[in-house]
Amino acid sequence: DSVTHELLTPLNTIKGLAFLLKKEKLTDRQKESIDLLNSSSEQLLILINKVIDINVLENEEVELNNEEFDLKNLLHSIVGSLTTRKPSTNMMHVKIDEAIPNLMCGDVLKISQVVINILSNALKFTKNGEVYFYVSLISILENRAKIKFHIWDTGIGMSKKQKANAFDTFRQGSMKINRNYGGTGLGLAIVKKILDLHNSEIVVDSKLKKGTSVSFLIDFDLPKKSKLNYKINGSTQNNHVHVLLVEDNKVNQLIVKNIISYYGFGCDSANNGEEAVAMVKENSYSLVLMDIMMPRMDGFEATRFIKSFNKTLPVVALTAISERLNKEKFNEVGIQTVLSKPVNPELLYETILQHK
Repeated sequence: DSVTHELLTPLNTIKGLAFLLKKEKLTDRQKESIDLLNSSSEQLLILINKVIDINVLENEEVELNNEEFDLKNLLHSIVGSLTTRKPSTNMMHVKIDEAIPNLMCGDVLKISQVVINILSNALKFTKNGEVYFYVSLISILENRAKIKFHIWDTGIGMSKKQKANAFDTFRQGSMKINRNYGGTGLGLAIVKKILDLHNSEIVVDSKLKKGTSVSFLIDFDLPKKSKLNYKINGSTQNNHVHVLLVEDNKVNQLIVKNIISYYGFGCDSANNGEEAVAMVKENSYSLVLMDIMMPRMDGFEATRFIKSFNKTLPVVALTAISERLNKEKFNEVGIQTVLSKPVNPELLYETILQHK
C-alpha cells in the first residue's frame, strides 16, 4: 500500500511539469507530446487509485458508511452520466422499480463504484447490442429493504475459464481482450470485495459470444426519520442551489456529480480550470467545488482568476493534496474550506448548505 501511495508523488510531479511546460511557446509536435504525456499519466493515476482501493479493501478494516440517500435518483444519474459521457453503439434498457422507497441508508460511494464498474463493463464489452439494467424491490422487513440489481448484455461474453477468473485482480480474460477493449482488470475484483462487505454474493452467468448476466442483492436500512430536505415525491427543495464541479478525472467527476444531484442541488461540471473560469463568467453559481491538480490551469490559478471578477462566489477545494502543507496557497487565493478525497457525502451536503 505504501508503494502505491509513494507512486502518486512522482506522478503528480510529472503532471505538474507537463502543466507548466504547456505554458511555454511550443511547436505543434511538442504540444502533441505533452498531451500524450498527460493522457498516459491520467491512465496511470486511474490504475494506481484502483490498486490503492484493492489494497485498502484487502488489508484494512473497512467500515461501510450508512448515510441517507435517494437510491432511485442515484441510479438514474449514473445511467445518464455513463450514456452521455461518450457515444455508445448499444441500446440501453433501464427499469428501476417505483416501489423502492425514496430514501434509504447505505454507503453511497461504494454502491456507486459497484454499479458504475458493472455497467461500464457491460457497455464496453458490447458492440451494437443491448444492455439491460433492472433494479427491483424484493421485500421490506423490519425496517430493511432488500433490493435486487440485475445487469445483462448481448456482448462478447466469457468462457467457463474466463468466468472462473473474472474476479481475480489484473485479469481481463485474454491479452486480445485487453488490447481491444482496454481497462485494468481491477473493476470486478473491487466489486466482489465491496459486495463481500455487504454480505452479498454476486451471481454471474455468461456464454462466449452470447453475453453476460450479473446480479446481486443488497439490504438497505430504512431511515427512522429523514434528516434531508426531500419532499415525498422525490423532488427537492434544494433545486435553487447550483454548484460548479471542477474535476479532470472522469470517474471522480461522475461520482461526485451524482452525489450532488441526488441531494437535490443543480450541478454543472468543468474538466479543467480554463473551462471553470469561462463557465463562471457565463452562468450564476452558488458554489464552486475545485479540484487542485489539473492540466492546462490548476485549481489555485483558476480560483485566482474567478476571484478577480467575482469576489463573493465561494470556492471550496475538493482535493487529494494536503491542506496542512498548502495552507498558505489556499489562503492566498481565497479558499477557506478544503474537503479531502474521497469525499464524505454528508460532509459535502453540509458544506453546500453552509455556502448556499
